[in-house]
Amino acid sequence: MGNTKENILQKIDGYIVNCTLYGINKEVENLLTIVSEDEASQEVATLFVKNYSLFKADGLAAILEKIIHGHKGLALVNGALNPFFRLAIFKGSVDLYECYMEEAIYPFLEDKCEDEKYEYYNNLLCEATALTNLCFENYKIVRKGIHFNGAMPSDRVGFVLMAEENYEVMNNLYEHFNAIIGRRDILKHLDTLQGN
Repeated sequence: MGNTKENILQKIDGYIVNCTLYGINKEVENLLTIVSEDEASQEVATLFVKNYSLFKADGLAAILEKIIHGHKGLALVNGALNPFFRLAIFKGSVDLYECYMEEAIYPFLEDKCEDEKYEYYNNLLCEATALTNLCFENYKIVRKGIHFNGAMPSDRVGFVLMAEENYEVMNNLYEHFNAIIGRRDILKHLDTLQGN
């Protein structure tokens, strides 16, 4: 197995799947010898999207922090279209958003004047709003009785069991609902940063 782009991405994917910190920056360095920072940022963010779940959000935020610490250029803070920022909005992940802001955006804006900060935050807010609107267009209605059967009674007081075939639907509903709440909180925070 050589150091081809596909092999390196496969190794990075393994780190992300297992939420493993040790060694990931070496593979990111290998990737950067083959592709530009823009492309590397996009490829790594794509792996995050593929492996993201609310259950893994903390671990993935720790990996993102490690990657940004090791390779500041991947944060692509010179524009609002950064793949890591878009990832946080798309998944509605407050954990990834807070990590990206603390590790990349706040340090970048530290020495900027108030007008520059306002303009930068406005660009982020516009991008986040556009992505949020796009996500809402793609949601599908799920109805109890049509798409899932609902809960089954249990012997234990206060508990219900779900029919096996409903787990995937319910997990998707849970992830989407939490993404909506996360996006709302991110938009609120960006609005606050603008001084509104």
